[in-house]
Amino acid sequence: MCGIVAYIGSMQAKGVLLSGLARLEYRGYDSAGLAVMQQQTPQQQTAGGAESSSPAAANGAAPSGDGDGSASTGNSSKRRRTNVAAGHRISVVKAAGKVSNLTSACSSENSSGTIGIAHTRWATHGPPTDINAHPHLSMDGTLAVVHNGIVENFAALRSELVRKGYVIKSDTDTELIAHLIADVRKQKWMPLEEAVRQAMTQVHGAYGIAVLCSDEPDMLIGARKGSPLILGIGEDDNEYILASDAAAVIERTKKVTYLEDGEMCIISRSESGANLTYTIKTLDNVQLCREVQQLELSLAEIQKGSFKHFM
Repeated sequence: MCGIVAYIGSMQAKGVLLSGLARLEYRGYDSAGLAVMQQQTPQQQTAGGAESSSPAAANGAAPSGDGDGSASTGNSSKRRRTNVAAGHRISVVKAAGKVSNLTSACSSENSSGTIGIAHTRWATHGPPTDINAHPHLSMDGTLAVVHNGIVENFAALRSELVRKGYVIKSDTDTELIAHLIADVRKQKWMPLEEAVRQAMTQVHGAYGIAVLCSDEPDMLIGARKGSPLILGIGEDDNEYILASDAAAVIERTKKVTYLEDGEMCIISRSESGANLTYTIKTLDNVQLCREVQQLELSLAEIQKGSFKHFM
């Protein structure tokens, strides 16, 4: 019952993502997280882009963590990781428990940026901990992935990636997808879109994914097989929301299109930042023309109102 929300537009992504995750709480989950694409300041680039949320690091000491560039505060309060590439970095904040825990974790972090992905997780591979929460990063930190579904060839992919030298830091099958996409790109450099396409042909099972890459910081990619994804289209095409459920979209737009099995959606922003476009293709790279529909739902219909529980 995991949930995906991804955003690209002119708004600060963090607020849109947290609001979308709150709309998905009725599905059930045990942890949550988000990743936001950030452009570095000259000072951050000079310093290597490293940031930490731990008190020790704030006092000049080395931050605690698991050696992957993340700092951890408390037993399960939050995890934050940053990556530097081509003047951009991916900032990740995770929290076990409620979305409100994630909101609190974000309040003390610099999570500014206008493109991001977020997720509510229901544990399948590994317990509900900060490190197992989504998003997951590739080993080099350039890719962030959120994922719904089950990777059926999990053991085989894990063994092959470990054989190639990849360090698996979580218990999840989702982390393998991040490493797999990065591995495809490393073998022969290719655009993110093509790397996602080739990587997902190696994944057996059900999936709905959203992907960010700091090498291509103005692009958001989604793909699905057996796990739903819906694309919300903002007024005047000025923003797009990719989600696993219409509940996460309805607050901002009623114009949507649905991805079918074996399809991917590529949303990109022009270098000037003025224009956003999207394309839907099959995993065989056939471009599709998909009807834009109007949601009949209203925001009031999907809220609890004065009731204690969702039905």
